[in-house]
Amino acid sequence: MPRYYTNPEIPARSPHTFGECLVASLENCDGAFTVQEVSEMSAKILEKRISPSQISQMFSKLSDAGLVYKNRLGKYVFAVLLLGQFVKRQMDLPNGG
Repeated sequence: MPRYYTNPEIPARSPHTFGECLVASLENCDGAFTVQEVSEMSAKILEKRISPSQISQMFSKLSDAGLVYKNRLGKYVFAVLLLGQFVKRQMDLPNGG
């Protein structure tokens, strides 16, 4: 999986990781989100859907980096308040992808 998001709709200058960009595409990116929601979003914005197992691995790496954490309900949340909105602004993504 690429380190940086390579969708042509996203500016190449974006320093954000692939996972951050997928999550920021979600309408509820500043709340809790599931692996399944991110997988479904990947099907909408990429040519090929990313499997839930690949997304789980990606979230594990983002968690190790301190960017996301898993809450008690098994959903993921950005570790920094409003990080999803920040990533959207940096990439000029409309709300909800």
